Amino acid sequence: MGYEQLRIAPGVAPSGLFWRLSICTASNTLPDHGARMRNFDEGAHYSSGGLDRYFDWDDAAGDSPGELARKFIERFPDLAQAGRGDDPDYVRWYESMLRVTEPDGLPYAYADWPSRDDRLSIFHGSMDIEIPLPPPFGVAAS
Repeated sequence: MGYEQLRIAPGVAPSGLFWRLSICTASNTLPDHGARMRNFDEGAHYSSGGLDRYFDWDDAAGDSPGELARKFIERFPDLAQAGRGDDPDYVRWYESMLRVTEPDGLPYAYADWPSRDDRLSIFHGSMDIEIPLPPPFGVAAS
């Protein structure tokens, strides 16, 4: 849809019970860890504790991914606009991450216990999967 400059910054709640997802611009990620945010306040946030109330929306239950994306763009217009642009390296990384975590693995970059700084860990699903970090923002793959 043209918003390849948006990135996920996933984590696990302190209780260890819920997966959290923040969406931010690529420029709001750390240079040495493309799935951790610099500024939490400059992102959109969801917790699996909210079930199908994505981003606290009351009208998203049963929405398709495309419908959720359209609502995201409409409801977070500044964030979406800041995320417009191409990032083919991130798109390839994201598609690969989705393939290796299906059907129910969720990547995370932070938790209240030690987590890897050189790759993403998995919440649910297979714990043997290794997910490399997303490519750094602004650095083309060689």
